[in-house]
Amino acid sequence: MNHVEMTKKYIEDNHDLIVKRLTGQYGGLRPSKPNGKRDNGLIKYIWRMARFHAGHDTRLPVMCEYDLLDWIEEQTGDKLSLSERAEVTKAIDPTIDQIIVDLGENPMRGAMRWGRAMGML
Repeated sequence: MNHVEMTKKYIEDNHDLIVKRLTGQYGGLRPSKPNGKRDNGLIKYIWRMARFHAGHDTRLPVMCEYDLLDWIEEQTGDKLSLSERAEVTKAIDPTIDQIIVDLGENPMRGAMRWGRAMGML
């Protein structure tokens, strides 16, 4: 099983847990980074990207990929090349959008904010 398949399978098998860990106290996307014992690097990566896509955090999520890479290394012992990282993150994007929708948020809100800031909207 390659890294993309492994990641997709984990998300599929643990979708409800991921949504629960990303849900805030009053619903919606939680404001603070998940740091509990059940929160692995994949959950932390999904949370950070969801915050960015939903427009809650406007800073670019440059460091969150390291949470994802740590999780993959824990699961497989492998260090990913740049092209493998791109494949995995691309495979996770639809899941991030779906989780944002599941939490009652708009997955395009962040893009709209950046579009307005850049004078494109």
